[in-house]
Amino acid sequence: MLHEPDRSTVTPARDEQERYKRALADRIADLLRRRNEHSGGMDTGAIRDRLRGRKVEAHPDNMLSISSAVIRAEVEGVPVVAVGNDHPLGTQITGLLDALHFWLERYHGEGPLRYVVGGREDEREMAELTAALGSLRAALSGVDVSVEIDFHAADLPSADFAQAKLEWAELIAKRHALLAEPPELVRQLSSIVDDPSFDWYMSVHAPHYSGRIDGLQICTVARDGASGTLKIGAARGNEGRLVREQFRDASDGRDEVPFYRGDLREPARIIIDLIDRRRHGALAGLKREHRLV
Repeated sequence: MLHEPDRSTVTPARDEQERYKRALADRIADLLRRRNEHSGGMDTGAIRDRLRGRKVEAHPDNMLSISSAVIRAEVEGVPVVAVGNDHPLGTQITGLLDALHFWLERYHGEGPLRYVVGGREDEREMAELTAALGSLRAALSGVDVSVEIDFHAADLPSADFAQAKLEWAELIAKRHALLAEPPELVRQLSSIVDDPSFDWYMSVHAPHYSGRIDGLQICTVARDGASGTLKIGAARGNEGRLVREQFRDASDGRDEVPFYRGDLREPARIIIDLIDRRRHGALAGLKREHRLV
């Protein structure tokens, strides 16, 4: 005569076996995470494991122009943005700007922000990464952002030009002098526009002054001040198309508008129109991180 197995003993044993398997899998995952943390830094997989269960977003966000390399999550109500060391050094550096953009759009620039990068194996790359992030962090004011390496607080160096080449110091000094005493064309256009969001910038090697509205380049003027051109800077993707459409609408269908000393009414009108669109219109949501500095 066959007897049915005592299910009161089989089921608990099976449950115990399942619990053991889950605990073992969690232990293996934890060991792998710790190994990644201490063997040259964390890659994308290790970061995702660390943020498991934290509403991780690792897909491209076309609306915010954020790639899948930039992981987004939330830990105890605080946004965490991270880039693993399996991505290029430059992506980890510019990822801080993506983090700021994400924080502004999703959290309205309120509360703290954590930015995490995976440590680089190459010592020189690691030094360059911390120096770049340190410089970017120092340039921000009024922003509660912490930078972490492998989820540990990063010791970011301050900008140090002690070893910089003499010619760089000379170039920087020359740029400061050019911005302090711009040509008449630059001064006149600024005076007519008369808005604090419109300002002039210049890199050490640029052959021109760059006129920008809250960071968005909309015109250039030659260093000698003889002429200038209204034209949108290097904007790409959906944002680039939107900016160019708005520019053409403000400039009566033109992609470029040259201007010279003497009559600046037309370029000033277009710039004032773009300022209004940047402040209250279709351009208001673009590159908001430029308003943080």
